[in-house]
Amino acid sequence: DRDVTGVQTCALPIWSGGTDLLKSNLVVAAGTTVPPIEVTLRDDGGEIDGTVTDVASQNLPSRQGAVPAPGFVYFVPEEASADLKHTSIQMNGNFQMAQLAPGTYRVVAFQEWKQDLEWSNDEAMKKYNVQSVTVGPGQKETIRISLSAE
Repeated sequence: DRDVTGVQTCALPIWSGGTDLLKSNLVVAAGTTVPPIEVTLRDDGGEIDGTVTDVASQNLPSRQGAVPAPGFVYFVPEEASADLKHTSIQMNGNFQMAQLAPGTYRVVAFQEWKQDLEWSNDEAMKKYNVQSVTVGPGQKETIRISLSAE
């Protein structure tokens, strides 16, 4: 689901007997015991605050009523078990992403909403302005990034 006003929610890791239940069905043969189901809850997420320099320098006029976001910032985890997250860029170019699972993320900003990019294809992503950032448990990072060409 997409929430253009804030953060995309993501599913928690759910495992049973070595099977990632977010990616595979749990198959239980007749007469066998179901392995325990493990759900990992975290409260040690990191935070990234940043500025999209292209938007910050535009000094967009404020208007009354609902104003569409000037763009979106995507956080693509390098670890396959984590979920892609996104947030909206504010009119002044600032953005914030809280409760990111510790790890390394490729951060990329676009003026338009993207849903069909090949995030896991390194070759396809080379043409965009991607910045790598590592966030630890409870750590706060600050970055500056430019919009990527559509």
